[in-house]
Amino acid sequence: MCISLPFSIYKVEGDSMLPNFSEGTKILVRQWFINPRVNDVVIVSKNGRHLIKRVTKIQNNKFFVAGDNRAESADSRKFGGVKREEIMGKIMRKF
Repeated sequence: MCISLPFSIYKVEGDSMLPNFSEGTKILVRQWFINPRVNDVVIVSKNGRHLIKRVTKIQNNKFFVAGDNRAESADSRKFGGVKREEIMGKIMRKF
């Protein structure tokens, strides 16, 4: 029997989310959630990578995301808005 859990654990890599999430921080991600909102911190699947980003704007069914450390972040300023299906989950807590 296969059991699918609604949570995953990720480890932060890089400095794009400083000062709120530093490299090596582990995060608990809820995979099954309905609608991302502005200010939610989410995991985005983009170009084969999982990126931790904050939702900054929602417009025309696109979610615009950015890192908290804008100087070190590849985000919607570079790759544009993301589709809902590219959002893998919402950050629930860090540890």
